[in-house]
Amino acid sequence: MVMDRVEGPRIRTKIFQIEDMLDETLFGHIEKLRLGVYSVKEFQVALAKFCRTQADRPEFAALGDQTSIENQSHWLLKRHVDDCRYSALFYHVGENEAHPPHHHHNVISTQILIRGKLHLREYDRMERRVDGKLVLKLVSEQMLSPGDIFQASEWSRNVHWFCAVDGPAVIFNINARGFEEQTFDSAEGAFGRCYIDPTHFDEDGLIRTEEFDADQAHELFQGRTLNEFPIPDTVTLQASNS
Repeated sequence: MVMDRVEGPRIRTKIFQIEDMLDETLFGHIEKLRLGVYSVKEFQVALAKFCRTQADRPEFAALGDQTSIENQSHWLLKRHVDDCRYSALFYHVGENEAHPPHHHHNVISTQILIRGKLHLREYDRMERRVDGKLVLKLVSEQMLSPGDIFQASEWSRNVHWFCAVDGPAVIFNINARGFEEQTFDSAEGAFGRCYIDPTHFDEDGLIRTEEFDADQAHELFQGRTLNEFPIPDTVTLQASNS
């Protein structure tokens, strides 16, 4: 079912360093999501195919190499479409550099590993308790190699935590923000990362955690591999519903 959204959106492009062909293809997928032609799942399938296709192109690989050499993010695109926005970038993750566990408000992300190896854990948000704490379940633990993709949305694998191991890594990331009609928190939820501590499990294998700022997340997790936070033997990974 196509949602009732205004045609001819207001488009504001802040960064444009992407080939016209790629821009047109990506914008086509974004518009199908914005207009409700794609479900979130269909959009993620399309974006995964898009990323895999690009990863096979020499020009794309060269951008990944440039990101690795410069050791900094390489933005290809930042764009607003009415109240929604999306971006595409390469970013570098140093050896043993952690992206501490965090969740997002109204973000659909697709990330493909271009170089290196990542240790990744993913979680689903089960509920927000009346005391403000989040209840999570662990749904995936993986060691990713080049070509592997991980995705998140409002209702599936929204929380993730990863670290580059055995050397640095380069990731290509597409983020689509503000496109989902129904959200886990209120519509006023903040964009950006909300950090949490998913290392303490209860007797049911669930996690109850408060949120905190980037400084505390850095203190707890930066420079520490995921293996330093072993999963209890009693915890069984529970497959995500989406």
